[in-house]
Amino acid sequence: MEDIEIASKLLAISTIVAIPVALVMPKLALKFGKRNLLFVGAALYIAASIGMYVFRLNSIVVYAFAFIAGIGGAVPNNVCYVMTAESIDYGEWKNGKRVQGALMSFIGFSVKVGGSIGGMLASFILNLGGYDGTAAVQTEAAKNAVAMNFIGLPAIMFGIIIIINLFYTLDKKYPQIKADLEERRAGSVELAAE
Repeated sequence: MEDIEIASKLLAISTIVAIPVALVMPKLALKFGKRNLLFVGAALYIAASIGMYVFRLNSIVVYAFAFIAGIGGAVPNNVCYVMTAESIDYGEWKNGKRVQGALMSFIGFSVKVGGSIGGMLASFILNLGGYDGTAAVQTEAAKNAVAMNFIGLPAIMFGIIIIINLFYTLDKKYPQIKADLEERRAGSVELAAE
């Protein structure tokens, strides 16, 4: 795109957009459901990624699609933590045990492993494409490798998120789970007081 700073500009757009999305997410989640929001956000990200690739020679359009991708990407990033908390409540409701410490440790470990694998995969793709950071002009294969890392891989990951999300069913069950847990906890408090 003949703009050496475009990557930092595009990343800044997605970071800035994430802030207002995070602020409205609780109300949207109550109204539409977390599963639905996650699906829409991931689909929006994928569609915007395709738009960025198709119109990659028009920087104005790429910036517009980056804005849309920022919104789409921020939705799953915000909703997943609420979904995790609900799954902890589900575990307590189903088995009588709260395992939030173990689950949060596993999530932290997974983020570190995922970041390492992602960095390794991105380096592999750049090497495969013949990317040379010292070259004044990159080959077509190197440009495609950069596009794959910036557009293709994230879109594929959001596609996987959509597939996994098909198995999330707590949105409908959660009000009953929450009511049952509150009733159990109130009963435990009464027994402890006696």
